[in-house]
Amino acid sequence: MWRLVGGSVSPRRPVRRAAAAALLAWLVIGCGSQSRPLPDVIPSAEESAGPEETGEPTPEPEAAPDDAFAFSPDPDKFPTTVEQALLLIDLVQPEPTAIGPDFVAEEPAESDPATWSTLDDACVQASGPLPDGVLASVSRYSRLPATGGGDGPARVRTVVTVHADEESAAAELTDTLEEALRCPDREPGQGESVTGLISLGNPAGSRGQVSADDQVYGTGEYRSDEFGGPYPYLSVISRSGPVTTAVSVNGTAAFDERAVSQASAQALVQMQTTVQAALE
Repeated sequence: MWRLVGGSVSPRRPVRRAAAAALLAWLVIGCGSQSRPLPDVIPSAEESAGPEETGEPTPEPEAAPDDAFAFSPDPDKFPTTVEQALLLIDLVQPEPTAIGPDFVAEEPAESDPATWSTLDDACVQASGPLPDGVLASVSRYSRLPATGGGDGPARVRTVVTVHADEESAAAELTDTLEEALRCPDREPGQGESVTGLISLGNPAGSRGQVSADDQVYGTGEYRSDEFGGPYPYLSVISRSGPVTTAVSVNGTAAFDERAVSQASAQALVQMQTTVQAALE
């Protein structure tokens, strides 16, 4: 049960339209890609009797509450040691083929679990030591090989971070949202850039039929010195109890906004579902 495994866009207004469209695509495509089963709502014979049988007017059905699929973690199942955190991370991290059948692992395939990604004052992404309150964090790197014609590979980075408590995990999402305001233009790697990043935070509740305590979405444009651009870029981070799961995807000329949305949704929904199954 637990082993679940374009064209140029000019600055400003077109970028914002493209970013808004990408966010909408994620919400429409992503939240419906996988879901928990719906509860049994088939009424009994007595409950289904109509006005002609009972003589009573049929009451209006009650709307399902927003938290109908809310995640209720069991604190006794929260990891408390680095070893337990690493076991959970290994369970949650998807294999490349779980993102798409043609995805393969990058080299190196994973980060050091004693480090995590940071943005320095110049908005350059680097690796730094884990802060207090974080037990372990692992990034896994996957790519869809280029099909030729000068197009580059689509890349997916999935991150699972286990915190010592829920407060520390919630602070990570707050910091993520603040970093998007501080660094809408950033350098994720040498010869790479993400520009025009627009972020949006969602409070606790359900997205479709997948619940989360908090989520932050970000969209922008990806460029590469080697393969050009701009290409669609999407990042999402979600919190379930003391665990955060994140995915970022950069597209290519062939791997368009819809493909980026589908890949990010496939990875994130699987990770969230696995975390919640492990901690409930």
